[in-house]
Amino acid sequence: MSRVIAIGLDAVEADLVTRLMSEGRLPNLARLRARASSVTLESDSDYCAESPWTEFVTGRRPSTLRYWTTVTFDPDAIDAYMRGAPDTEPFYAFDRDATVVTFDVPKVVRSPRVNGVQILGWGAHSIQYPAGSRPAGELAAVHARFGPHPGLALEYAGGWNQPEYLVAFGRRQATAIRRRGEILRWLAARAPEWDLLLMLVGETHQLGHVTAHGFGGRFGDAPTAGVAKRAMEAAVLAADDLVGDIVGWAPDDATIVLFSVHGIHTSDDGAAAALLPEMLYRRGTGQHRLPPRDLTAWRHRGGRPIVPPRWQSPFAWTVRNFPGREPLSIASTARAYTGHVLRRWAPAVLDARRRLRGGEPGPTTAPEEPVTLPLDDHSMDYWHPATFYRDAWQRMPAFVIPGYSDAQIRINLAGRERGGLVARDDYTQACDEIEEFLRDLRNGATGAPVVREIHRVREDDPETPDGPPADLVVQLDDADALDHPEVGAVGPIVATRTGGHSTTGFADIAGPGVTPGALGTARVCDLSATIVALLGARSVVPLDGRSFLDPVESR
Repeated sequence: MSRVIAIGLDAVEADLVTRLMSEGRLPNLARLRARASSVTLESDSDYCAESPWTEFVTGRRPSTLRYWTTVTFDPDAIDAYMRGAPDTEPFYAFDRDATVVTFDVPKVVRSPRVNGVQILGWGAHSIQYPAGSRPAGELAAVHARFGPHPGLALEYAGGWNQPEYLVAFGRRQATAIRRRGEILRWLAARAPEWDLLLMLVGETHQLGHVTAHGFGGRFGDAPTAGVAKRAMEAAVLAADDLVGDIVGWAPDDATIVLFSVHGIHTSDDGAAAALLPEMLYRRGTGQHRLPPRDLTAWRHRGGRPIVPPRWQSPFAWTVRNFPGREPLSIASTARAYTGHVLRRWAPAVLDARRRLRGGEPGPTTAPEEPVTLPLDDHSMDYWHPATFYRDAWQRMPAFVIPGYSDAQIRINLAGRERGGLVARDDYTQACDEIEEFLRDLRNGATGAPVVREIHRVREDDPETPDGPPADLVVQLDDADALDHPEVGAVGPIVATRTGGHSTTGFADIAGPGVTPGALGTARVCDLSATIVALLGARSVVPLDGRSFLDPVESR
């Protein structure tokens, strides 16, 4: 049995790593890749923001797992909820066949069939399962020895338009990444019999959502682009230091796996999350909530994205400009901005203020977990723009439910939804009409079509419970404003984030018996199968993937 150390750089774009390597700024990653077998990882274009990590941790495709998205829909309540991680075993559930240590691996439950230590919640992004550990007390031990995550309290505390926030957040994320190396080494020493060490570096994901404009795209001219670029590059350089540290103490017989299951590129979810719900509301009710716009003057000025004042976060701007929402006060957003300024220019002053208030917000030790996540979590009502129309869903033939990157459209079907409006026999026609409506949507700045792909989820039986809650899943080219010949124009709006997800990742595998070189393209679940094959263990779950280190003829 081989020992494996697998390090996930969450949502790191492969092109960024390659460029920084070519500039000589990632020496440890470059040395690892030089002796590695390398593959490009691909995942499905629909659900690209959510399914890759689930596919990796379970080793199964979404269609096999019957799990597509973290959002579920209740047709009786006409409401959407966060559903949490799928209740299934991870690919590294080996019973006594191997000893496993996992640290901050998200979107997976802690399983009694994993022999070893499972820790979640020190600093991972979108964990989808309660923070805690198995055995109980391990996460609390991490907090007691290494302290709370330096950047977790800042993840949603500012925006891409705030330079002081980006500096403070970027600095703390880089610190957290280097600290992860110390924690993993400590965990390995506490469980010296380990066969698999699996850790996620989630800081790059959290930071990527607010720094993607530093690398071009339609936000590339924003005043904070330079600050954003430096912040993200500093995080990747910290990841290089982490890898160098791990390679330095890893046993000679260990195989190192460095990977990212998806990447970050220019955001593509503003139109899907904030603008399309308004367009379907106008189509379904003949009314509007966001005011109709004449985009001519804005278009003549170049259709440039709106950058909010630096004291106001993009989310605060969105809430303040949406009719009927309780706005965040100017005072509260100004106080948050002042805190970022102090973190950048007067950290001693801020630390003194914290001591007077009784210390850093948040616990220094972590409580152990409940058994499951609550299904009736209504937190989406506050932050996802699609839910701003929830009170009208029952009056609309079709509406947008919360999603990420893509648009999730639900048909209000009689017999399925309580008080549904579309007859069962009219379901296919209703989907056809929605598709036609979507294909007429135009980018308000350029006049170009915005729809890339439309996936029909339930063509055979709209009432089957199998599948995601949406009837149509739509990929859109993002836009700050939309125009439609029937319902008019909406926007421009402020993008709440500048980074969305790409479907492409990578994996570099270096160790005894591994032949260096490029191996082409593989599915994300193939990476899970490859790690299992390297270990020589047997997973308790059937895996969809095949090891990409096997000879081609055996795959």
